[in-house]
Amino acid sequence: EDYYQKLAYDALADLIASGRPVVVALPGGIVRDEATYNLALSRFTTVWLRADAEDYFNRVLEQGDHRPMAGRQDAPAELKELLRLREPLYAQSEMEVNTSNLDITDVVYEIVDQLSE
Repeated sequence: EDYYQKLAYDALADLIASGRPVVVALPGGIVRDEATYNLALSRFTTVWLRADAEDYFNRVLEQGDHRPMAGRQDAPAELKELLRLREPLYAQSEMEVNTSNLDITDVVYEIVDQLSE
């Protein structure tokens, strides 16, 4: 895991060094790596794409990815707990958009609206 955290940090540092404007989708677990998360918070405009736990769970399954929850007795409850623990870290983002009742176009418009405030 340390190796992958270093790769994530280096990838973000490379993007910063390139000077190009970019949109980066970070995995939810990025908040566990303090150095990388702090780099993202300090050098990027960060947006927490918030959703209800059930929506996160269903989206992962709809994408065909069953790995995070495979073999788990009560995966939805575990996900709720994980989100509860991470919420204070996610809340450090500059912006927050609740995506539970929005399609992707509406999410984009909401981000653009918040950026122009």
